[in-house]
Amino acid sequence: MGVSNDAQVYEAGGPDVAGLNQHYQETVSELETFIDQCRDNYDSRRNSWSGKQKDLRKKGADVVPWEGSSDSEAMVIGERINAFVSMCMFALERAHIRAYPVEIGDSARARVVSSFLKWMRDSYVPRFREEMELAANNLFEKGLAVTYIGYEQREVSRLQAMDIEQIASMNPDFAELLMDENNDDLVIEFLQSTFPKLTKRKARKALRQLRKTGQAELPISIKAIDRPIVQTLSVDTDVFFPPSCVDVQKSNIVHRRVLMSPQEVISKVNTEGWSQDFADEVIKKARGENTREFDSTSFGQPAAAPVEHDNGLVEIIYTYQRLISDENAEGIYCTVWSARHHPQNLHAKYELLNGVDDLPFVVCRLHNDSKRLYDTHSMADLLRGVQWQVKAERDSRIDRASIATLPPSRGPVGRPKPEFRPGGHVTERRPGEYSFMDPPPGDAGSIEVENTLLQQADRMVGLSNPAEDPDAQTKRAFYVNKFLMHVRDVIREAYRSYLRYGPDEMLFRVSGVPEPQQFDKGDPNADLDVAIHFDAQMAQDPEAVEAKLGQMLQLVQYDRTGKIDVESLIEVAAAAIDPVLADSIIQPQEAGAAKMARDVAEDLAMIYAGVEVGARPQGAEIAMQIGQNYSQVPDVAQRMQEDEAFSARLTKYFEQYQFQLTQQRNAEIGRLGTEPAEGIQQS
Repeated sequence: MGVSNDAQVYEAGGPDVAGLNQHYQETVSELETFIDQCRDNYDSRRNSWSGKQKDLRKKGADVVPWEGSSDSEAMVIGERINAFVSMCMFALERAHIRAYPVEIGDSARARVVSSFLKWMRDSYVPRFREEMELAANNLFEKGLAVTYIGYEQREVSRLQAMDIEQIASMNPDFAELLMDENNDDLVIEFLQSTFPKLTKRKARKALRQLRKTGQAELPISIKAIDRPIVQTLSVDTDVFFPPSCVDVQKSNIVHRRVLMSPQEVISKVNTEGWSQDFADEVIKKARGENTREFDSTSFGQPAAAPVEHDNGLVEIIYTYQRLISDENAEGIYCTVWSARHHPQNLHAKYELLNGVDDLPFVVCRLHNDSKRLYDTHSMADLLRGVQWQVKAERDSRIDRASIATLPPSRGPVGRPKPEFRPGGHVTERRPGEYSFMDPPPGDAGSIEVENTLLQQADRMVGLSNPAEDPDAQTKRAFYVNKFLMHVRDVIREAYRSYLRYGPDEMLFRVSGVPEPQQFDKGDPNADLDVAIHFDAQMAQDPEAVEAKLGQMLQLVQYDRTGKIDVESLIEVAAAAIDPVLADSIIQPQEAGAAKMARDVAEDLAMIYAGVEVGARPQGAEIAMQIGQNYSQVPDVAQRMQEDEAFSARLTKYFEQYQFQLTQQRNAEIGRLGTEPAEGIQQS
């Protein structure tokens, strides 16, 4: 019996793999129309069609208008999708990522999280930009972008040749133990404890190698992988939602398809606790039989009619289900199985995703003109008709040129065909017995028609000149913002994945939190308001940047109550000017305060040691707060009374900071024309 889309009751006996397989096959078969649509989009974008020749000439007996006629390419779809993908990646690089406080008092946390999110995009999440580029391509070509969010925790081991001396450095008694054959068990025990990946059989082999050659190959853990992962999935080959799906997060069952090498399957046994019996079975079948795969040429054959390839890969299915316990408690369970190999309910893993409320997918639709997920249309769908018309115009012009260059000829029946070519020889019995027919009249308006079609294509997607199409900028912004919203959701979910599984110290090290013990990572299921800002005009027009920043600075002058967050204004302004440079010079407020505190502490140590130190150019408020506490330290207070030189150095140091505060206050008075209101932020 198959698995329905309705919520299923959890059974302690484990998953019904046969039922999952039936549901998987039925789902892919029901999505055949959508999969075919994706195939058509793929072909249209790349100008791929049946019978296409490398020389772009039609071949075959039934071709129209004649064999060898033009079969040209028209990259209407590909050029425009490529343009939008480039825009989206440019926007991703220039975008300002920031977390906003959800509740009062969350401002400090929001700043820390903002810094961490930027680092996730730039460094922490592997291949983030590449995966987002794939997402952009899928969004415009297929109308749907799906990104999987996971977390990877494992140690990477590599074989390394080590001699007795190197091993002995870990245990001084090793060399002596090795020489005595009565200590074999002790040596093997030491090798296994020192190299955890070493099996007992391989430890014995290493022992023999060490005694024979003085060297052995041993598995060394070289790097611990502990990070979120982001993978863009193709909606026609990699992930399958229920055909009637409206909201992905309300789906009760979703299938994710992955092709793995036998080595990857074996690795999963060691790193993720997969069933050894499952691994042995699927690897044996993969080596003895061809492995099922979707045909790249047909781009998405349904599972009911697989295409066989001798590639030795194993088809693995991750099925995510919302299951309900007897106590009416809901949880998300993941079953790892193979669509081809499931004897006796064999599966790799079946587990509850602890603490996870949402399915690990982020989905974006290019056009939300229907509730059903799969009822969307892509840029390829919009432009396909225009592309074929442009192709028809080009083929027509090329064919007319071919006929005009060498028109059909007339001549006597039964006579050999003359050489109608440059330098060719035409033999006539009677003058004029060979002649050319008049070519069809040329179409002077064909190029104009093509240009009109291309302009139409540009207007449809917003690539036309804004002066000629006032809506162009709006359409462009619509598509780019669609992509950025997808990126925002991916980053937010990747951050939540880190909160569930990642090391605490990572957040504090990256964001520069001065007192980690007073700042926990946070609840992964709590609300997190993440926004991505991108202004195309500011990114491309330096004068627009300057004008907007000038307007914001004028607002600061009239801010008498401290409503404007000057620190945030600086961050946004720096990002608008140059986001790469901004990330290098702008540090979180908490990190800046901590650095200033460390700098002042160093200065005070120098002053205490007898060195005269001048004030630093910034951080006067923090320095004065530290100074108040420092002067109350008993040893410092006593020395100030007994050592006039020390007291003079210390007083001069803090007088300089007081002078800075006075200058700042005078500047505010000059700007506002009055005393700044209590609590106003000083710039």
